[in-house]
Amino acid sequence: MALEIVKRQLAQGTHFDWIGADGFYGNDNWLLGELDELEQLFIFDIHANQHIYINKPEIAVPVKTNNKGRTPSRFKTNSQSVEVRQLLLSLPEDAWENVHIRNGTSEEIKAKATVLNVHVWVGKSDQAIERKLIIRKNKTKNGEEIKYSFSNAFDNEFTLEELIRMQVQRYFIEQSFRDAKQEVGMRNNYAHLCE
Repeated sequence: MALEIVKRQLAQGTHFDWIGADGFYGNDNWLLGELDELEQLFIFDIHANQHIYINKPEIAVPVKTNNKGRTPSRFKTNSQSVEVRQLLLSLPEDAWENVHIRNGTSEEIKAKATVLNVHVWVGKSDQAIERKLIIRKNKTKNGEEIKYSFSNAFDNEFTLEELIRMQVQRYFIEQSFRDAKQEVGMRNNYAHLCE
């Protein structure tokens, strides 16, 4: 349904600077691939347990080594994937940059952030897909919030600060939904807004 909304808007002449979404959509590799095909820039949040490859994995169908059993037909890799939250723990302090997000009501809102080129492979083809992994850490009242996102931005297309600002824009959309629910009793089903 999300893809159909994007396609319908493109058919009507809408230009997207970028498309953002939460981890429900960010972990859908099919949807991200479709947006690649449409040449639409995206920054989608992903879950902390999303598996990635730091280096491009070697992928192939194994060669049959004996006469027993079936001939292999599925792609395999000997490369080791890691969860993004595990990768976070291995990053050195100098991998992080301080970025300005926006001015808040009482103070500047800042975060520590980094962007890395990683690879994603879901086991169905002989190619892994390169993605930008954007990680943001900011202080909250209860400690620290960590957000992970995938993007298909090209190298040097945007600064880290620009990528982070795109990543956080969903906050304002979600805030408007919260406000609408409180002020006019809007229900959790927003599907009618997209018709």
